[in-house]
Order: sequence, then structure tokens, then C-alpha cells
Amino acid sequence: YQNFERLDVAFQGIVPEHVLYTLEAGREAAERNGSPVLVWLGRNEIPVMVAATGVKNGYRYSFDTGLDGETWFISNSDDPLQWNIMVSVKSLTFALYGYQGVKDKIYALLDNIYAEGYGENNELPKEAISRIDYCFDFKADYFEISLNNFIFHSRCKKKYLYSKEIISAERKIIAAIIGSIPNRQIVLCDKILEIQENNKSYWWKIWGIDKEEFNQKICRVEIRAGKKELKTFNLRTFDDLENKIGDVIASILKEIKYIAPDLNNENPINQPLSPFWKKSQNSVKNIFSEYIPNAKINSVIKEYTNLLIEQYKEKISDMLPACIAALGKEEAAHIPGVLEGYLQQVSGSPRKNKFKIQK
Repeated sequence: YQNFERLDVAFQGIVPEHVLYTLEAGREAAERNGSPVLVWLGRNEIPVMVAATGVKNGYRYSFDTGLDGETWFISNSDDPLQWNIMVSVKSLTFALYGYQGVKDKIYALLDNIYAEGYGENNELPKEAISRIDYCFDFKADYFEISLNNFIFHSRCKKKYLYSKEIISAERKIIAAIIGSIPNRQIVLCDKILEIQENNKSYWWKIWGIDKEEFNQKICRVEIRAGKKELKTFNLRTFDDLENKIGDVIASILKEIKYIAPDLNNENPINQPLSPFWKKSQNSVKNIFSEYIPNAKINSVIKEYTNLLIEQYKEKISDMLPACIAALGKEEAAHIPGVLEGYLQQVSGSPRKNKFKIQK
């Protein structure tokens, strides 16, 4: 498996006042509730979750378009020369739709929120890409994650990413990370450990692998190019990405290497490359080959949704006794009544709100 893993891109342009008004109402409601709220946004009234805060660089509003969507950031500005719109695309979105599908989704949402560039003809907002992540996944009977096997410039940062679970007074190594964003960064990851750690079992469907019958490991080589790295290749637009991303990835895989140590050769410079590195370098040329997901989109989304539902149920179960006690109703018999009253309160609020916000 190989695919884009993340894309961050800003747009030079504006959205109209009525869209900003809806986002402001959503943000205020999220601040009151202490959690994101549901808002129906734009010409097609798509459902998005608006957060209570924005992010740095002047983006006052932040909203999420769903499990298979993106996270968007909008500035409260009427100056079309500023970079008022930014989007960060998730790995699951790329896994389900591929690069071209993601690009189509981005422009569809820009159209939905009436985004405009500057000029007499209300041109589309110009883009500026600030980060690109790409990954290669390999089946393996065995592989080792060791910072000692990397060859890289002495100024590069390095660290391990450990499992939260402690076994026999030790934590398992999930990944080794070399370099830093906004420059270049490479991650060598035990992907099975990572999906267990973060409850992402939907990856088995994406890979097309039967989890119960699989007895190997999956090694991920992930290449990350930040704003400074992309600038050295003069990569800013989607056209630049489509023409140059292979060169960017190949360069990073050349500058940072992972070796398979040869005990008969003491010079690390002359050590043979790990098979994963060789395969990754050879696969760069296939970055834009037609991508067909192994799993149906609805199937993956359904599994992901079921995972979230179970997490929410667990949280509710953990919080319910404290809620009952706080209400002064200590007997379990009162639980159905409390739940029924709260559900009526929640279900009655969305359509009553003139901003179409679910409180």
C-alpha cells in the first residue's frame, strides 16, 4: 500500500459575510457548550462540526467535515489578498478517495462556502501547500525499529515514539522519528502496533487483509515534507505537487537512510540499505498511479462509526454514576428517568435554533 497521508494547503481569498456569520454563531455555541457543535454550512447546507477555538496565524474558525473529510480553518477577514482559508486533509480521506478525489473534495467545499479569490472575475482562491506526507506500507515477517540504523545529518532531531502500555517494565517502540517539521521528517513505524494504540482497526479493510489470519508485521515508511522543505523545490501549487512530489520524496529518502547492518562492514556509510528503503525508493515513480481502494467506502466508514459509538457508550457509562450523584439521585432506578429527560432536551434543540446549531 502507498498513498498520501496528509496535505496542508492555504488559499488566498475570502468567504462571504453570511458564511462568517454562521461560523461565528457556531463558535459561540461551542464556547458555551465546551465542545464542538453541529452547523449546516454553505449553499448545500453540509453538516460540519465547528470548534470553540481557531488556530494560530489568524484563523478564528475551525470546523471538521467528518470521518472521511477534512479540517478547515477560516479567518474573519474581508481582504482577498490574505491567506484566509486553510485545509488539512486526513489520512483516511486519502485512503478512501485517493489524491484526485481529495482535490475534488477540496474544491467542492470551496464552492459550497462561496470562496472567492481576487480580480474582476472572482477567480478561484490561489493555493499554497505547506505540508505533504506520503507513506509506504510493507508486509514483513520481521523488522527492527532502531535509531542506530539510521544515517542522517547530525543536526537532525531523533526520537522514539513509545506505546502507552507498559509491559514487563518496558514500553514497546511504535516508531522512530528523524528530522522535524517544517523541514523534512521520516517515520519508521510498526503500523499494527500504531493502529492498536489508536483504535484504528479500519486499516485492515483498507489494506484488504483478514486480521484473524494475518501473522506478519506491517512496516510503514512515512515521508513528511514541511513548508521549508517544499520551498527548496519551489513547490506551492497543486500543479507543482503533481510535477515535483516524486523528486521531493526521493530526495528525502536519499538524505535520510535506514540500513540493514552488516557486521562484516564497520563503515556505516557503506552499509546496505534496508529492503524497506530500497522498495520505497523504487516505488516513488508510482505515486500518481491510479489508486483503487481495497475496501468499499461505506464499509470503512461504518466500522469507524461503530468504533466511535462504542467509545461514546463507554464514556457515558463512566460519567453516568457521577451525574446521578451530582443530581442527588443515588439509586440506580433513577437512571432511566435522567436519560429520558436529557434526550428530550437534546433532541428538541437543533431545529429551534435559528442558526441551525445543535446545542
